[in-house]
Amino acid sequence: MIFRSAGPDSVAEPHAWDDPSASPQPPRLPRQPHAGSTLLVLTLLGLSMALVSFVAIYGFRRLHHIQQSDIGAYSHPLLSIAIEFFAYALTAAAAYPLLRALWQRPVGSVLEMNWARARPVSPILVASGLCLAVAAQLAAARMSLPKNMPIDNFFHSSRDIWFMAIFGTLFAPIAEEILFRGFLLKTFAIAFDWTRQYFGDAESAFWRDTDQTSTPAWIFGAVISSALFAGMHAAQLGKAWNAVAVLSLVGLILSAVRIRMRSVWASSLLHMGYNGLLFVMVFFATDGFRHLDKLSR
Repeated sequence: MIFRSAGPDSVAEPHAWDDPSASPQPPRLPRQPHAGSTLLVLTLLGLSMALVSFVAIYGFRRLHHIQQSDIGAYSHPLLSIAIEFFAYALTAAAAYPLLRALWQRPVGSVLEMNWARARPVSPILVASGLCLAVAAQLAAARMSLPKNMPIDNFFHSSRDIWFMAIFGTLFAPIAEEILFRGFLLKTFAIAFDWTRQYFGDAESAFWRDTDQTSTPAWIFGAVISSALFAGMHAAQLGKAWNAVAVLSLVGLILSAVRIRMRSVWASSLLHMGYNGLLFVMVFFATDGFRHLDKLSR
């Protein structure tokens, strides 16, 4: 048998690796978080809240020998804070592995947590949150609000308000931003762009060929998620709709920062600054949370 080497005039057989278009391309993963994954998280949050509430209220009743009918959402602020904290923690513990498996990507990157973008300007973001809180308070000062709101029940005990200040400044903003600016904002934006594919070839190509989100979709998602954000706090404000409207505007600003910086951490820092100033104002107005009666004067 004679082996013939390939000379200058010989043509080698083409291989798949010589042509990039011939090699199989990995399928593009679906856009996330879409409505299904967001519904999963909301379901887990609801189940966690129900389970933690049942356990906490049962233990509280047995410990203090009181009737369940005497336990309201705001009658025992420390209990409410504990329920919310552990419900958030349980939801995160259950959702994280499920979402990572479903998305086949790191959860933080899908939600665009993006600490790297927020960290260099974190002092500016917190300071901006302080300014936003001042503007909101000035707007509230011009409104006719109910004298007694349900949230006022959190300000009857120095111990309770200290826990409320820590929780409301450090933990609640992160949890709320992940839910509203991480999940809901992106979900509504993705749903908006998905519907555009039925109204013309350009929109269909946009949805099929890119992973981008259009500007109208971001606006739509920001408006809807901000309205839901304000609505969640409506009960605390005694359904004072003018105050709820101000909170909707705050939600829009938080959404704008998250969209502009592509970072949920950015809106979280802004939210922390906003909540933090509210508690700082109460701190100085009550001599370090020691004279809470001054709030009713």
